[in-house]
Amino acid sequence: MERRKNPRIFFEHFGTLTPREGHPGECYIVNLSRGGCMAYFSDSVHTGDAIVVSFSAGDRTFSREAVVRSERNFTHLRRYILQIGKKLDFTTVLNISFDEPLDTTDFGYISLNHIE
Repeated sequence: MERRKNPRIFFEHFGTLTPREGHPGECYIVNLSRGGCMAYFSDSVHTGDAIVVSFSAGDRTFSREAVVRSERNFTHLRRYILQIGKKLDFTTVLNISFDEPLDTTDFGYISLNHIE
């Protein structure tokens, strides 16, 4: 039985995460729902921080104000696997909740156009 309010899609894509009181940094989004996403990031953000997440799908760019719901540092082994297996160099996994959910039309568009 699905416990989530919104269905998720497997969405591996680079984006930008900007802390409201900081500088933008590259993130790697690994799944997406209408209400939020999970992303890998390397700069300092913490649970409760206000951020802006931006990413592209197809020929459109999406941007959402959001809040970090939880953060967890990768173990040394997990970081090594990401570096070797996917050539990714991130330190933290973030669970992010959008302040305003993606509307159904936008989420449908992203679902159909997120593969490069």
